[in-house]
Amino acid sequence: MDNVDFLVVFSGTEDPNGLLINFLNAALDEIYGRTLPEDMKSNKIEIKYNLLRDERQLIGFNINCDEIEEDYCKGVLGLFIKNIIDAKDDGFDHLLKFNDPILFSENQRYVQEIFEIEMRLREALSIIFIDTYGNNFYKLLNDVDVKVKPPKDKDMEKYCENEFYFLLFSDYIKLSTPKNLSFEILKNHINRATDFAQFQKMLVDNPITNVVYLDFLTSLKEMVQPIEDLRNCIAHNRTISDDVISNYKQAKEPLLIAIDDFLKTISENNI
Repeated sequence: MDNVDFLVVFSGTEDPNGLLINFLNAALDEIYGRTLPEDMKSNKIEIKYNLLRDERQLIGFNINCDEIEEDYCKGVLGLFIKNIIDAKDDGFDHLLKFNDPILFSENQRYVQEIFEIEMRLREALSIIFIDTYGNNFYKLLNDVDVKVKPPKDKDMEKYCENEFYFLLFSDYIKLSTPKNLSFEILKNHINRATDFAQFQKMLVDNPITNVVYLDFLTSLKEMVQPIEDLRNCIAHNRTISDDVISNYKQAKEPLLIAIDDFLKTISENNI
């Protein structure tokens, strides 16, 4: 396991290195449930730099997690961080955590789940939009109120992708909302309409008229935002809060079931 890197802003009068060691030692003793010998404690913190700025010090340091048993490491780090946050009277004004192998490992657990969810969702959405707007496989979202900047058509074709590979989960809730009429949309309607009556209908209706399609798109609105919230944490290497995890778990299974039910319905009924 790699080091965990920190930056602390310190304005106290005591030796910050000694205080940090004391905080870590206290965390080790409490999490291990016993007083550890000194040779298991003092060599775990390394000061990388100490920048003096007026009456403050910007101190970069790391903790060597290789010397802490894996089962205890998360608890030790959590308590160490709490000790520093609670030590503002000692001059610890601010703390940031950077490289963190524990955070990386925990976030990686969700990567495969997000991958599966999004690929299955793209499959269902591609069916709906190819069936509805299938004249150009790489301009399926021209009439929909989402902003998307995909690469060139030939690049999407090369990698077997379409515009859905360039949406956020938060965009999926907008897929049933048509854009305000523009020249481009009018041109698309003209190209798709088989007669003038159908063209008139396109001007006033949602282009997606299949009830099963519309019901599925509408159902997404309650389920995709929690997925996006968790994916954002992973994409930006942030700690996933308990609330985000809870909301994700509540949304995940209903979303997968909705996708499966949709694909089953259109397959069995050739809708």
